[in-house]
Amino acid sequence: MQYILMNYEYEAAILSLDTDYGTDMVRHIRILDPERVPFMIRGTNDPARAMGKWIVRRMIPSYRKGLSYLTNVIGEDIFDASLYSYGQSLTDGYWFRPIGDSTQWEAIGFRKTGFSNDIGYLSFGFACEDPNLYSPDFTTNGQLPKTWRERNGDAYLLKGGSAPDYEEPHNENIASSILAKIARVPYVTYEVGDFKGKPVSVCKNFIREGTEFVSAADLMSAIRRPPYLTQDMHLEECCKTFHIPYYRELLDTIRYLDYLIANTDRHFGNFGFLYDVRSCQFFGPAPIFDSGTALWNLTEFPEESKEEAAAGAMSLAENLSEPEVCKPISGRTVKELIIAGYKRSDLSEDRIMKIAELAEIRAGLCKESIHEATARRLNRLKHTGRSEFVR
Repeated sequence: MQYILMNYEYEAAILSLDTDYGTDMVRHIRILDPERVPFMIRGTNDPARAMGKWIVRRMIPSYRKGLSYLTNVIGEDIFDASLYSYGQSLTDGYWFRPIGDSTQWEAIGFRKTGFSNDIGYLSFGFACEDPNLYSPDFTTNGQLPKTWRERNGDAYLLKGGSAPDYEEPHNENIASSILAKIARVPYVTYEVGDFKGKPVSVCKNFIREGTEFVSAADLMSAIRRPPYLTQDMHLEECCKTFHIPYYRELLDTIRYLDYLIANTDRHFGNFGFLYDVRSCQFFGPAPIFDSGTALWNLTEFPEESKEEAAAGAMSLAENLSEPEVCKPISGRTVKELIIAGYKRSDLSEDRIMKIAELAEIRAGLCKESIHEATARRLNRLKHTGRSEFVR
């Protein structure tokens, strides 16, 4: 079947789709507006295959917990089910309009029409008869169950955790409380809520009408990486090419936070930048989000030697583009925030204290290492005759 890939009110591409082919579902593509197609397909020699991968990656993944229950109830493939709401998402403006259909964005956008909660109940494993498929939940990626909910005219994302302790929602809340103390760039504020008796993280959608979230991975795919550049170097070059403001501050803050909370799941897909679809320009970093896989939540017995922590702190300090990009935070403050953040959790007191103490040590070592790195840089500048940090 043929569709026009729309980006809000703009026609971006014409697609011939056959969902029987999985990631090769795009049998043909004709790009109409190169500045309004997904970044993932901009730097490729095979835009049809790249578009197919983008479509699949944008949907609920095959490894999502509880997916089989959801698909059994709705009796549809996830992508096909998403087409009941034109394949919309709440994190970008892309949608699929069948050729010959005259529907306009103003008539279907979730922000104006609202959406069903039914798919969210099914995603979390709860029964729902004759579900309404007009939902943005089909276009949420990641392993953990998620659902969008409306509150006072705004959309909020609810995200579950992993049994038995469901630590991730509490970790998101703790990370945002630490960012409130250290960050000079935007970040998502998380609360811990309850969904049918289970803890979930709750955050407000940071995408406004006319904009989209572009992950670092998608940005990097828009320009072919030269073999002499590392992935991190390539990302910085892409940020320069697209004139993205404050990208260094974002990268440094993420590095600092991830060290403090021992985040083991930071990757190029869960941070990025905000793109204005109408002006076709980036206007800054997306708020920092998705820090739940942290604070030793995947380990049965949290532990780390001081030597390991010190090596990590030294590496962090040497790799920050500006040592004081973040506001300083004491180990004691980090410890207090962690203890307070786990107050409503099911974790044992012993586990909470162990995690808090490990993070306290990290924060102290981080402060020392950044101070020493700053002194070394100042000394180098003094000997080269330069009077300030060069960015």
